Amino acid sequence: MIMPVFWMGLKDYQQNRILTFLDPTRDPLGAGYQIIQAKIAIGSGTLTGKGWLLGTQKNMNFLPEHHTDFIYSVIGEEFGFIGSVLILVVFAAFFGRIIHNIGQLKVRERKVATSGILAYLMFQSFINIGMNIGLVPATGIPLPFISYGGSNLLINSVSVAVILKYLNERGFIK
Repeated sequence: MIMPVFWMGLKDYQQNRILTFLDPTRDPLGAGYQIIQAKIAIGSGTLTGKGWLLGTQKNMNFLPEHHTDFIYSVIGEEFGFIGSVLILVVFAAFFGRIIHNIGQLKVRERKVATSGILAYLMFQSFINIGMNIGLVPATGIPLPFISYGGSNLLINSVSVAVILKYLNERGFIK
């Protein structure tokens, strides 16, 4: 019942963004262009990919922001399904290790800080990979530790350094 009121309260560009997320083909040369090209790039990688630096979507500039926001699509195109799954496995192992070690922290504030950093990194990863495969709307969130950009890499590295500092003080890391 509240949905029509909510919908009418949105501005035109906000309505267009939601409609484009639901059906990117309604504006294939405008708002839906990025997500369509990202899906083409991932799909053209097949099982093993086209090879390092041989991605046509990236090389012919069909895929905008291929070095930051859509880096997962480039990985899917150049390294295929195997490379895409490998990225997911590495992130899962990294996050799983942090989750396991959070339970061993004794200081409540450190546990909360570490959990917050973990949530930040997991959210950033989920949004970036999700927008590349069409699961969530396209936004400007880079993939942690992989996307191009010094400030993102710096913040993520400092965040992980804080986690390592907390874990090292209790003797977890030898």
